[in-house]
Formats: sequence, C-alpha cells, structure tokens
Amino acid sequence: MIRKYILAVVVLISGIAFSQNKEEQREPQIRLKVESGQDRVLLRWAVDEPVAWQKANKIGFVLKRYTLMRDGKLLENPEEKNLGIFQPASEEKWKAIIETNNNAAIVAQSLFGDSFEVEVGNSPDFQGIINKSQEVEQRFAYALMAADLDFEVAKLAGWGYVDIAVAPNTRYIYTVELSPRNNAQALQIGKGSGMAELFPQEEKLPQPIDFIAVFKDKTVSLSWDYQQLRDLYTAYYIEKAQDGKNFSPLSNLPVMNMNNTERKEARGMFYVDSLAQNNKQVAYRIRGKTIFGEYGPYSNIVSGEGINRLEKSPVITNYNIGENKNRNEKNSSSFMLSFCIFNLSLVPPS
Repeated sequence: MIRKYILAVVVLISGIAFSQNKEEQREPQIRLKVESGQDRVLLRWAVDEPVAWQKANKIGFVLKRYTLMRDGKLLENPEEKNLGIFQPASEEKWKAIIETNNNAAIVAQSLFGDSFEVEVGNSPDFQGIINKSQEVEQRFAYALMAADLDFEVAKLAGWGYVDIAVAPNTRYIYTVELSPRNNAQALQIGKGSGMAELFPQEEKLPQPIDFIAVFKDKTVSLSWDYQQLRDLYTAYYIEKAQDGKNFSPLSNLPVMNMNNTERKEARGMFYVDSLAQNNKQVAYRIRGKTIFGEYGPYSNIVSGEGINRLEKSPVITNYNIGENKNRNEKNSSSFMLSFCIFNLSLVPPS
C-alpha cells in the first residue's frame, strides 16, 4: 500500500502562481486528443474536473472506434469496434517503476496515496495556498501534469492508448466514455470524441515561436509565444551553450504553463536564467514536447552577454544662457550646462 509520498516539485516558471478562481459550475467532460501517424493513431484523454476525475478513475473508461470512410467512400453503416475498458493499473505494477520514474511516482501517489503533500519551497507567498482542503485538486493537477510529461505513464494510468490496427485511406472517429459498469449512470460526465486519418507522410512539428532573450546584469530573461502552439506542446526544455555551439539542458525538468484559467490564458512563457559573469557570450535554444512524448524541432538560437550595471551617471546641476558675441550671427545665444557625476553603485537596485 502506498501510504505517503511527499512531492518536492520544482517547476521552472518565472513568477509561478496557482490560480484559485472558482469557475462557473458545468458538467464535467472527458477531453480526448488524437494524433495520427503513418501507421498508428495515438490517443490521450482526461476528465477535466477534479472530483469527477477521481470518481471516473474507479469506474473506468470505454474506448470505441468507428470507421466512417474507406478509400474516399462514406460507409453506409459505420463499423464499430470496442477497443477495451481502461483503468489505472494495480498498485503492484506501479511499485515496479516508481523508484526510477518520478512521473510515475506522482501519478501513483495521486491515485493510491493516503495523503498527498506538495512542497514548493519556503516562500511565504505560497503559505496557505496548498493545503488539505485542496488535496483533491492537487492530486488532479499534478497527476495530469506528470502524465502529460510521460505518455507511458499515461497509458499505465488508463488515460492513453496506441491503436495500430488501422489502415491508410481510412477515416475514423474515436469516443471515450465512462464504463457502464459500477453504477456509472450516477456520475454525469460528457463523452469525449476525436477524428483521425492516417497520412502517407508524417507531419513535422513546428518550431517554437518568437523566442527572444533580454540580457541584463548577470541575468537573461527568455520569452516565447505559448498561445499559438498550446494545443501541440505542453512542456518546453531549455538548453544553454557557453561556447555558442555545444548545448546542454539547463535542467531535466521542463518549463510548463500553470497559470491558465478558463477565463484567462497566458499568451507567452518566461524564464530567467542567472549568468556567472558579464561580457561573455552565451547562447540558448528551446524545444517543445507533446503529450505523446514527441519532441519538436529546436527554436532559433538567441545569444548575447550580460551587461554591467551602470554605476555612474551625469546629472544636470546648473545651466546658464548668455548672449553670443559672434558678430556674424545675429540674435544668437550660448547655452552652458554644469554636470555632476553620481556613483550609482551606492544606490540600492530597484
């Protein structure tokens, strides 16, 4: 029995905030995402409300496939195939991998743990935000986050499937709903659905958009567009090169967006990295990762160097306007300024 597993989660997001806004009540829904390859269809689903998600995991999900078209012809009667009932694997199967897979450990604790505690550091800004009254929400949020980072873990949790019994020139519709067993009628959750069709050539994933860097005194602020590719990439990995060409990851942990609500969605993502010294060229690049474990291409490379903080600045202390005695210029005047140099190193940074 998994009793207690304290999660020390480090999320690489500058200025992360957990939104606690209460959204308007609505019927929970199963969200289904479908991705077509050259010879297979990948599926990933999740219930979008914490309490319903917790109950649905105990009931299980039914995945069905309907064949609509074959060789460009619409079938008179769609062919239905039941692909199975999906539930989280037993605790014994989870125990075999949680020691070597952090994402599996998070999902297993979310599903089976007697308690669920999250450590986010000692910052007073977080005190009181994550507490026992929000335990179901935290189980839900961190389980889905971990499953988004590892498709194999999602499949073990009963939230993913790879359909290899598919054919080219064929169009399918997939549906996911609660299993009819275990008195599922008492729980109202909307069905999820998605369409798929195999492509002769696998579509390439796009590069991250608008990746820029702003260099300051021993820091660099990285930013890029999130909104346009939000349906493709759920996580980004940052790499750094001290010599401009040999890149290495900043961390094994990704940068993820955790600021979205239904009423407000983040448009960009941000990360601040520290520099060991100024006036030395460094380069950065990023790439996105899909919920199916696929990495997209690298972004353009951005480079630069830290800039020393301006420590002295001229300040005008006096001025004098006098007549110009040059006979060749009529009605002209001279302008004299007096300067004083202030040492800004004595001024505390803002």
